[in-house]
Amino acid sequence: MPSIQTIIFVSQENSLAEQELFSWTLQLAKQHQAHLKVLRVLPEISSGLAAWLNNDEPTALMEHQKQIQLVQLKPLQQQAQEATVKFSVEVVFGKFFYQIIQQVLKIHADLLIKLVDNSSERSDRPLFDSHDMHLLRKCPCTLLLHNPQIELPFVKMIASIDIDSENEQPLEEDRLNTRIMDWAVKLHQLQSAPLEVVHAWQSEGENLIYYWNTEWTEKDLFLFNEREQQFHQNALEKEVQAYRLSGLALQTYLPKGKPEIAIAQLLKNHGNDLLIMGTIARTGLSGMIIGNTAEDIIEQIDCSVLAVKPKGFESPVKLDRSF
Repeated sequence: MPSIQTIIFVSQENSLAEQELFSWTLQLAKQHQAHLKVLRVLPEISSGLAAWLNNDEPTALMEHQKQIQLVQLKPLQQQAQEATVKFSVEVVFGKFFYQIIQQVLKIHADLLIKLVDNSSERSDRPLFDSHDMHLLRKCPCTLLLHNPQIELPFVKMIASIDIDSENEQPLEEDRLNTRIMDWAVKLHQLQSAPLEVVHAWQSEGENLIYYWNTEWTEKDLFLFNEREQQFHQNALEKEVQAYRLSGLALQTYLPKGKPEIAIAQLLKNHGNDLLIMGTIARTGLSGMIIGNTAEDIIEQIDCSVLAVKPKGFESPVKLDRSF
């Protein structure tokens, strides 16, 4: 199982929620002996704005603001020193998601952690804003987006896996399912509650009857669905068998239906703290940056999300060589 060597923590404000997330991140970095980098991204100052502020040099204004931000981040640095965690801090200017991804590419980060901004009082507002969605779609490393309403550490964690019985074999290191499960184990190691695993399945028989004329009776369909459910149950158990044998407490769920409906409903009913999922169900689709199913699920949930990219995923954002 690959280790966590580098973590980027995105700091946006000195809030209590951010401090709680940083403390949790600090413990994770200490556990894995990882290098923790705190990043703050500010808007770039144009020449016009600098002139209006009676300063002809935008770089001077940005340097002044950078020093202010570094002073604000000093307490985080002190906490890292006390925890004996390797630590660095950087303040950059520019487009928010673009600069974050530049930093991920620059240091080959394994994990990016960011607090979700859910300050809006609108109940119909999606949890994840446009910045979060840009990161979900384009960030090349594993991404944790944390809802500040969820208490830390995470207790009720659920990993969502997709089973392709014809093309994939369990425990191949580069498989997305394996990557999802390995990340779930990394974050679950200190928890007493079982790790939950979900796989949503659909009936090919029902689709056949819907689209084609058949002579199947209701009993035929019932028996077919029973066999298909058992097939998916066996495949799911095969996926998690090695983790059970390692002593990990697991609870599996096999809801029937479209994943974007079945998984979202399961999360709502169970009140999970963290969903671990892949953002792309299959590799090999050039230019595909997030699967429709993943995006549909993300738009419906209110728990924190750990989004895992498949092996070989390439971000559409490329490293700026002058960076």
